[in-house]
Amino acid sequence: MTLFHYDYENAMYTIHYLADKPEFIETVARWYWEEWHRDIEKWSLDYVTELVGLCCNKNKLNINMIALTQNGEPAGAMSLLEDEFLPGWENKKPWLGGLYIAPKHRNKGLAYRLSYTLMNKAMNMGFDEVYLFTKEIHKLPQRHHFVPVGEQHYGEELYTIYRKDILSI
Repeated sequence: MTLFHYDYENAMYTIHYLADKPEFIETVARWYWEEWHRDIEKWSLDYVTELVGLCCNKNKLNINMIALTQNGEPAGAMSLLEDEFLPGWENKKPWLGGLYIAPKHRNKGLAYRLSYTLMNKAMNMGFDEVYLFTKEIHKLPQRHHFVPVGEQHYGEELYTIYRKDILSI
């Protein structure tokens, strides 16, 4: 089932539940592993693939969505997670995470569309807010009017935690 059609400068993208496109689990896992986990000894590609496979829900948290081009090429992915395992933030949910856009598809609004689709899903599931954390300054929290609500060390890095009221998206 296609959740969203999106056109950008004559390029069409569709957004799907990864659960409906399991043939892309390994692609998403490789993106995540190469972007964030390659240098973490305990996070093998097989382990990340297993975790991505566990995020193939459609009607409960730990949902992964994938953006595809009109030719069926994977262009990006993002998740709506129950927990990000940050000490002190265990009671906050859901979390937007795992945003990855393939390099040739960046700056085309896909991050915005994936996050909007997932926030809409969270709202339809009865949540009134979502959280995300990042160590870098991204346009996404600003474009969606996220509010910084704290900072947290994760490993040796300092991350900013954001919250967004989604009742009026």
